[in-house]
Amino acid sequence: MFIGCVSVVVVCQIALLTLGGGGGGGGVEGFHKAKKLYQKLFESSHDRYKYNKYVRPVLNESKKIDVHIGLKLSQLIDVDEKNQYIAANVWMVYQWVDPTLQWEPKEFDDVRTLYVPAVSIWHPDIVLYNTADGIYETTNGTNAIISHTGHIEWGPPASFKVGCTIDVTYFPFDQQNCSFEFGSWTYNAHEIDIKHISQKSHAVPADVIEVGIDLQDFYTNVEWDLMSVPAYKMNFSYAGSETQFIKWRFEMILRRKFLFYTVNLIIPLISHAFITILVFYIPAASTEKMNLTINILLSLTVFFLMLAEIVPVTSLVVPLLGKYLLFTLMLVASSIVVTVLTYQVHFRSSSTHSMPDWTRKIFLYWLPKFLVMQRPKVENSQDVHLKYIRLRLCPCLSDGGRATDSGDDADQRLVDSTGSWHSHTAAAAGGVGPTQSRRQRTQTVLMNLSRELADDMKAIRRMDLPIEVQRAIEGALFIANHLKKEDQRQRTKEDWKYVALVIDRVFLWLYGAICLFGTIAIICQAPMLYDERTPITK
Repeated sequence: MFIGCVSVVVVCQIALLTLGGGGGGGGVEGFHKAKKLYQKLFESSHDRYKYNKYVRPVLNESKKIDVHIGLKLSQLIDVDEKNQYIAANVWMVYQWVDPTLQWEPKEFDDVRTLYVPAVSIWHPDIVLYNTADGIYETTNGTNAIISHTGHIEWGPPASFKVGCTIDVTYFPFDQQNCSFEFGSWTYNAHEIDIKHISQKSHAVPADVIEVGIDLQDFYTNVEWDLMSVPAYKMNFSYAGSETQFIKWRFEMILRRKFLFYTVNLIIPLISHAFITILVFYIPAASTEKMNLTINILLSLTVFFLMLAEIVPVTSLVVPLLGKYLLFTLMLVASSIVVTVLTYQVHFRSSSTHSMPDWTRKIFLYWLPKFLVMQRPKVENSQDVHLKYIRLRLCPCLSDGGRATDSGDDADQRLVDSTGSWHSHTAAAAGGVGPTQSRRQRTQTVLMNLSRELADDMKAIRRMDLPIEVQRAIEGALFIANHLKKEDQRQRTKEDWKYVALVIDRVFLWLYGAICLFGTIAIICQAPMLYDERTPITK
């Protein structure tokens, strides 16, 4: 009863505005005409039957009611990837013909339309099937427009949350397909024939509408572009029943605007990957190599946490951004392993490791040439110590006790007055011929003396030489042997350092190539990067 009173008041007010009765007797007469019309339609009986909003309004029970449905998208509020739903504000449009709500305008002062609350008339129980928050119906508190021909138009607003399966395969270069599915909850296809509103005025196919959603009042979204909005008619039946029902599916093809994610996620991740390459350019003697790799590894955890907050919890696919994160993580983790190995090689010495011949050939000769590495030329270790040690024989060792300062004569005069030392050193030298140069003869003699130092000491003591000369020769041989060994140790350490440098240079180029081609292979596989379609909302 209360609803009926409210309806009369609303109808009367609108009727007054419609009839133009601003005051005086015209307004009162218009009020009475509208009231009379409302009483005729809803309170009086037609052919002994009173209007019943709970009964399907048909003159013959075998006839179907054609209900035209339309959807106007007002605003795309949110696309929640994590919870997998979209929220949107829409206006629904329903149109149908009620033959029991017809009148002759001449009988009611030419009143052709009437505004009544939708709850006071029969309307199709069309609901949203794929709701995500339990709200299936639109707002019923709005008015419906009734024409004198029985044509009814009702456009209630609604705010829907629709379940949508989010495909994060190419996130953030992704495209989503979300839809609104509307159908009658109780009336089957033999009772209600649901059609698209565009089929009322245009000859379009019955099952597919290319532009199925009205976007005239749509507010452009800052994160998503609308690429297409088709509508499809589908017939279905519930489990255990052969009765056919009709529903319309209004699809929205959404393409993400990826500028935000490119600036805040993609570019920082790519920079982390390429910074990892610089680890192999830092000298191995510096401990900052390890510090840099550990810091990069820790910073990647921040990106993993950000990604976990955005994408849904799914085990079906790995997002494109997640693939690149894993790729960068593998680069950083492997760079830590390589850095440890480089440290281990760099700090080797002759007292702990001996360098195999294959290592010397590969890392000291072949790879440096291939990598265009120029190592500073170092003289042979034997030449190095021979440059600073020159044998100067005492005057007592020369023929006739004459002293000499000539380098050639001193190096050649390796005999004493009795000839005993000459025979020993010549035998130790393996037969030094007169055709050999001074440097070759001296080098050969000192090499053999250094290699057989213990035996030479005994041989020197057996010579007929003064004790001072014997001690001087023993000291010179000891110093020469010590310098030689020290030079060999230093040279071995430098060789290991150079091997570590070559390893770093190899991985510098290797990681650079892997990082470049890996970035291109992962990022550029997204189809949306090559999509040149223009959004329909621009």
